[in-house]
Amino acid sequence: MRAKSALLILALISTVKSETECGVGFSLSEDGCVDDDECAHPRPVCGPTANCFNTHGSFYCQCKEGVRSPYEAVNLTFQQSAKCQDINECIDKDLCGPNTECINTIPNYYCTCNQGFQSSTEASRSTQDTGESHI
Repeated sequence: MRAKSALLILALISTVKSETECGVGFSLSEDGCVDDDECAHPRPVCGPTANCFNTHGSFYCQCKEGVRSPYEAVNLTFQQSAKCQDINECIDKDLCGPNTECINTIPNYYCTCNQGFQSSTEASRSTQDTGESHI
């Protein structure tokens, strides 16, 4: 039991020592202090609406297409990235054309014909991300 306790204490000291010697954003390895790639973690550090970019000793986030930061910032910190919000394209009432309904999705939108109307392009719906023309 003492051997297990000693091993656990040694591991804890090693972890604290590596963080102290290398600083935040780095880990102690056989080659010395190496950069931690925060973006490589299985759980996205920037959240689902932002892309992660690793830097030497840190990282930053950028909102994905179709969402934006309320701060109007391009590069965001971890705390700000959770604030990337959907852009509601359907606020533009003329976006889809007459006799259509605009349906906002994250991160895009699509257009559907109102009941009793048919698309002139014979598409059942048109989406922004496919590049199809408006109905």
